[in-house]
Amino acid sequence: MALGMRVTPVNLPPGNQVRQRFLERYPDQDDAKYIGYWTVRRYVGKGTPPRELGSADAVIRYISKHAGAIGYIDDGDLTADINVLYTLNSHNLRFIESLKFQ
Repeated sequence: MALGMRVTPVNLPPGNQVRQRFLERYPDQDDAKYIGYWTVRRYVGKGTPPRELGSADAVIRYISKHAGAIGYIDDGDLTADINVLYTLNSHNLRFIESLKFQ
């Protein structure tokens, strides 16, 4: 990511196993706590949750089309054209970003 670029996170939907692994590691929450956190933030006008996409393929497509987009996928969904920012080996997660820099 270019210095000063706005980052746009994306998330997988509630109940997704990869999302559950992500939430238990970052930010150490389950789906109910995470959803509750964003419900309160939205209610008090302090932000909106990251966009939820239905699958790893949707995350990859979104990230490839939007500069500054960032997300996470399972190791099994990794392809050669994905820029990996961080690997969480204990959970088989890859944090990925867009290769588009505008």
